[in-house]
Amino acid sequence: MFVFPNAYAEPFEFPKYILLISGSLFLLFMLVPTLPGLIKSTKEIQLPLFFLAIFFVGQIIAFIFHPNYSLALFGAIPRYQGLLSYLSYIILFIAGMAYALSKSHTEQKKLFKIISISAIVSCVVGYLSYTNAIPILNPLLFENRVFSTLGNPNIYAAVICASMFFIFLYQPRAHYKWIIYIFFALALVSIILSESRSSILFLILLACAYLLYKMKTKTYAVLAASLMLIIMIFSTALYIRRSDSIHTRVDIWKSSVSLITSRILVGYGHDYIAPAMREVLPLSIQNNNDHYVDQMHNALLDVLFMHGIVAFVGYVGLGYITIRRSIHKLSSAIKTHDRLFIFCFISLVSLVVYTLFNSPSITISMMIFFTAGFLCVYPRTTIS
Repeated sequence: MFVFPNAYAEPFEFPKYILLISGSLFLLFMLVPTLPGLIKSTKEIQLPLFFLAIFFVGQIIAFIFHPNYSLALFGAIPRYQGLLSYLSYIILFIAGMAYALSKSHTEQKKLFKIISISAIVSCVVGYLSYTNAIPILNPLLFENRVFSTLGNPNIYAAVICASMFFIFLYQPRAHYKWIIYIFFALALVSIILSESRSSILFLILLACAYLLYKMKTKTYAVLAASLMLIIMIFSTALYIRRSDSIHTRVDIWKSSVSLITSRILVGYGHDYIAPAMREVLPLSIQNNNDHYVDQMHNALLDVLFMHGIVAFVGYVGLGYITIRRSIHKLSSAIKTHDRLFIFCFISLVSLVVYTLFNSPSITISMMIFFTAGFLCVYPRTTIS
């Protein structure tokens, strides 16, 4: 959420990069004495660690074969997706598992409550940006789309979408509950103002899923059918309005195929997408100054292109284990009204939907890896 409006470095991702590296070093210091005990005490942690080790090996291979070690280590401006960032994500995944295993349910909820408050603060900053109080955050810089301190409307919407439901973990007295709903509405409007197609469609689909689950009366059936109609109309309108960005993504994906197959084992290296893709992109993209292709607009393609097949297998394995376990636990969580698990699952799914059409930023990756690690082993009886 941090931003340096007057910094000499890149103002949006650079402060988050510093926070990521320093925070992960602190977490590593905390995890070293406790991790061996966690591994011995529970079998649930072993399979995720196996795929995490494969992902780590893939990162090292990509680093060794990178043509520029400085770029490989620190990453390129403005994404900063170098080896240090990915090692930090690995630490965050382990930290998520350790947090789920070693903290009480009350302590766990406190952390996600703080995340929801951070999201609300970012929403408020997004609204204030319309006053031009901080010129660098002015929505006019991004076609009048709100992006707050995240630097990009799509990233902003994804973070809010993944955080907003945690506000319901607060349980104020009955006559103060309206405050929670005001904050939730504030977040919803922020997502609409960002005009992020993936986040808006996810929320509509989530509403449909909820109504279908609750469909016991004609009222719920009518509401579900109405929402499905809204999805069709909304999807068509967004496609017509911003079809260029969709065609650009498809062109990038098509152009990357030949490059990926030629270096499938070792990849092209951390943050080396722009130099590698420069010559194979269609002329319509090469000659367009608005398009600087330094990402695949898809997390899976990012990993496969930059880090090769070994890291890809580890990444997919982690995702598969996390989603499989989460779906297995979801029905019991609904029956027991485990709001923390349900909201974490919604958060992770929303982030996964985002990464299907966009490359994850530092903030998105931090949330994905920590939440995935948390869900991998949660819920479980607290251990000492």
